[in-house]
Order: sequence, then structure tokens, then C-alpha cells
Amino acid sequence: MNKKLWYNQNEAGHINQEATITLKDNGQGIEDAYKEKIFAMFFRASERTDGSGLGLYIVKQAIERMGERLCL
Repeated sequence: MNKKLWYNQNEAGHINQEATITLKDNGQGIEDAYKEKIFAMFFRASERTDGSGLGLYIVKQAIERMGERLCL
């Protein structure tokens, strides 16, 4: 996992924080045709996995509840 965090100060003296977290796994990958669907509840791009299809959905919900956004 690659994690970057940096701070800067705006004109009013407030500190702005931004984090970029890049995740990479060693799985079989996700075909481009599925990338728009990967954050849907119970979506699995392959039947060859033991996953439930909830992991990325939960991550997306948590990030959005913090007022942030996901970028692919």
C-alpha cells in the first residue's frame, strides 16, 4: 500500500489536509467492463473468489460519509 499525506496552509491560516491512498493487490485484476460496477453492493467480478462483494461497497460508503470522494 502506498500512502501519501501532505499539509498546506491557506490564506486564512487554516491547515488543509489531503491524503491520497493507493491500494494494489495481487489478484487477477478487474476487467475494464466491470470498473463502473465495482463499488456496487454484492458485486463480484468473478465467481472464482470467496469474497462476498461487500468490501469495496463498505469502503465507498465510509469515504462518502466523511464527505470525501473516490477516484478510479
